[in-house]
Amino acid sequence: MRFTNRQVRENKLILKNNPRAKDLRDVLITVVLFVLSYAPSPFGFLIYLAFIPQLHLYTRHKWPMAFLYGYLIGLLVNLITLYWIFFYADYGFAIIVTGNALQFAFFGGMLSFLHGKNEKLAWFAFPFLWTFLEYARQLGDLAFNWLNIAYTQSYYLYLLQYVEYTGYLGVVFWICLVNITLYYVIKTRYRVSAMVRGTLIIMILFLLPLAVGILKLNETPSAQGISVAYVQPNIDPVVKWERDFLHENLSMLLRLTDSVMVTQPDLVVWPETAVPYDLRSANDNLNLITDHVQRYRYHLLSGAMDQDAAGRYNAAYFFSPADTQFTVYRKLLLVPGAESLAYFPDWMGIDQSGYLKAGKDPVGFTYSGLLYGLYFNGEDWQVSHSPVIQEPKTVSSVICYESAFPNLVRRFYMAGSDLVVIITNDGWFGYSSQPYQHARVAVFRAIENRSSIIRCANTGISEFIDPYGRVYGEGGVRETRLAQKIMPLRLFETFYTRYGDLLGIISGILVFSSLILALLTQKAKPAG
Repeated sequence: MRFTNRQVRENKLILKNNPRAKDLRDVLITVVLFVLSYAPSPFGFLIYLAFIPQLHLYTRHKWPMAFLYGYLIGLLVNLITLYWIFFYADYGFAIIVTGNALQFAFFGGMLSFLHGKNEKLAWFAFPFLWTFLEYARQLGDLAFNWLNIAYTQSYYLYLLQYVEYTGYLGVVFWICLVNITLYYVIKTRYRVSAMVRGTLIIMILFLLPLAVGILKLNETPSAQGISVAYVQPNIDPVVKWERDFLHENLSMLLRLTDSVMVTQPDLVVWPETAVPYDLRSANDNLNLITDHVQRYRYHLLSGAMDQDAAGRYNAAYFFSPADTQFTVYRKLLLVPGAESLAYFPDWMGIDQSGYLKAGKDPVGFTYSGLLYGLYFNGEDWQVSHSPVIQEPKTVSSVICYESAFPNLVRRFYMAGSDLVVIITNDGWFGYSSQPYQHARVAVFRAIENRSSIIRCANTGISEFIDPYGRVYGEGGVRETRLAQKIMPLRLFETFYTRYGDLLGIISGILVFSSLILALLTQKAKPAG
């Protein structure tokens, strides 16, 4: 459909004379750009434009209206992008969507407030404000750190390699800088010098991370590695919990493990709740697993339930061929509304008996198997010498959506982990966008800590990720898949591993300083 020049002029006139129509336009454009930026969409670059209509919108209104518009945008973005949660936890869906929408609301309200006091101060604060809000939403019992805008860039490895210094918040800050610069270019499009200046800044913003990426991705490092395999059983997440299927469930996992043993793995990974009951109280099944581990002489990391007098836990069990004992890690961060209602105080009288308890501390598992010498040849990791048994290494596991929290994963590396394994059961969400969004999160955890990540999912997506974010051996959604690969252990302790989200803390300090400055400016006006 083509519009005549007259129709175009009439449409512009309608927008000019109808501020609400202009507001609605900016809201809808923002929502579309955000939604299309997240996996599995290949249009992650749209996030470079997603804040521009918001900036136009918020600077036209005082802060209360900007707050409301921001909340509307947040609701729509979360409703559309996180639609898959509704089929898993309708109550949790309401909590997550309404809670996460506040990020957009606070952003709109605070930016409008600052703009009303000092325009330059508002533009200075913008990237720090959004970065701080991204940092803050990974804190507390209601944390759901899923739609961080950094994750829209997970396919662009050449632009991500600096996150070993900044963490994913560095990418958040960078996206904000790109947006504000493009906004400046649009605002000054009739001034040639300003256009040239803005264009040069945009070029620098892309060339700097690109240069780091080229240098890093052309490295040929050497490292110690282990032979690891994952079992993606593709068991229906509803059927696996049925009492009549419990024995067949374990038998299927053991048969699949028998098949993958021809590749001689020293570590085998089963997905989250692969064994959907407390193994401590099922001695016969526990003996089946330990006998299998002893017979084939491998280490096994499996998801299972755990239980004590305090309650039930989502857990990871680690079995070693060295003895018949096992070590258990209990999930630390529970999905709000689905696994936990701990954020409701006891006096409210809400029944939490059907929900899980959280663990207390990170746990490291001792791996005492073979170690390979590896080097990267420009395309893949190659073995440089025969495997030997050296000093024990530490393997850790995070469970399901814990992988979306970089500060938590970092704690395992700070505790001495050489390799982190992500186990998950995304089968509840079928062919939705959830498995794809979840898988891309792991790329950041690998680069941030310069360590391989092994990802094992019940129905996909399972994969091996090297310390640079390269993905190997990906298992598709809703397919049974076995894969083995010799993967490097952590290369070195990164700046991010040691110091964490410094950028988030610095951003918070600068945001509150900007607000105080704006308030002081407001108070100073009557005296003038």
